[in-house]
Amino acid sequence: DLAYFEEAARWLQRHPRALEGGGVGVYGHSFGGGLALAMAAYFPPLLIGAAVSVNHGSALVVPLRHGMRRVQPRHLAFNPCVARVNAEGHGEAQWSYDEPDVAAREGKLFPIWASEVPVLLAVGGDDTGYPSAAYAERMRALLRERAPPGRDV
Repeated sequence: DLAYFEEAARWLQRHPRALEGGGVGVYGHSFGGGLALAMAAYFPPLLIGAAVSVNHGSALVVPLRHGMRRVQPRHLAFNPCVARVNAEGHGEAQWSYDEPDVAAREGKLFPIWASEVPVLLAVGGDDTGYPSAAYAERMRALLRERAPPGRDV
């Protein structure tokens, strides 16, 4: 529930050591990266000052709500796919998700282009569990297409 994270961001914003007038910076890795993007996309203006998402695909595989309201109307299809042991003896899993273009067309991506929050998408090319690089490229293309004039992409 995003209401929990909004309450935490407001608490941090009111903290005596917080910079006056600044938004809260959020950082997340994997699923947490999706939450960071959701906060950037759906929270009120000026609450989030910047968002960093590491190895996340810009959408979630579960419904997302804010209190009683569902804010992400559609979520990614998720199917467990392949599990194996790699050459180093470590377990790896690959999953099947919607392709980034399909997810964008079906309205499953967080609409960060509609927000003024600066966003950094960082990905690792060796992420075998999630196609985070492909999703980051699609989000960058959507930001270029849909962001208001003057927004840095």
